[in-house]
Amino acid sequence: MKTDVMQVNQQLRAAASAHKTLIASHRGSATNGNIIENTIPAFQCGLLQHADILELDVVASTDGKLFVFHDSENGRNEKRLLGVEKELRTLSSQEILSLRYINHDSVTTSQQVNAFDDVLEVLKGKCLLNVDRSWWFWDLVIPAIQRHGMLDQCIVKSEPDEEYLTYMAQLDVPVMYSPKAYTAEDIDRILCRDMNVVSCEMIFFDLNADMLRPEIHQRLHQRGILCWCNALKLRDDWNRSAHHDDNGAITGDPDGHWGWLRDHDFDIIQTDWPGLLHDYLTATGRR
Repeated sequence: MKTDVMQVNQQLRAAASAHKTLIASHRGSATNGNIIENTIPAFQCGLLQHADILELDVVASTDGKLFVFHDSENGRNEKRLLGVEKELRTLSSQEILSLRYINHDSVTTSQQVNAFDDVLEVLKGKCLLNVDRSWWFWDLVIPAIQRHGMLDQCIVKSEPDEEYLTYMAQLDVPVMYSPKAYTAEDIDRILCRDMNVVSCEMIFFDLNADMLRPEIHQRLHQRGILCWCNALKLRDDWNRSAHHDDNGAITGDPDGHWGWLRDHDFDIIQTDWPGLLHDYLTATGRR
């Protein structure tokens, strides 16, 4: 098992050694025009913009087929992107494949929701993947990753709920795991289990948060676990990094936002603007 873990983690470790900061591209890279988030073109766009990790979301149809899409409890994303007011998980695979994406100009395109198998096959051997928002479907997702021979590329993420931590601890497959953490207690519950934790998504709402304490970063780094943060700004009130985010960086203060995150010992920064983040990190010697 130990050898398997070392082999599975090798690609991530090599990337971390090659770069001071790893760039995770949120839902690929799709911020305008006819490139739709969480689609193969969006992932190709992320690669062109130097992303080390492509983040994606997975949902299952009623007949057990996996698709790459960030579904939402109230169907908000389905309505915005597909023009339907139903959650994707309530539809059959045939119904999902009959839908077409709506682009940023509110025009219906010819693009379908991509099957998880298709995305894995296109990206096999090209980069690391962060499989987010899939924890309800791990019994389907993890075998799919194995089937494509991509355990060394896919980092599976979840909330730090007991049921998900227990699932991973009982799993006999060395899946690369990246649990989220909000408090020091979350870190304790993560580290006390025998799991292949390769990174930890650390969420902090203000400057007094546990996830900014140097001793917590040290605990993770001593275990070989990378510290992950989010620079995302999905709406005006969105805050996962004490208001150090993409918007602040792009509108005039990259040092006070992207630079601040890197200087606070985060190894991975997730962004909607991977090309701009890459250029900034490179120019300032943080890449």
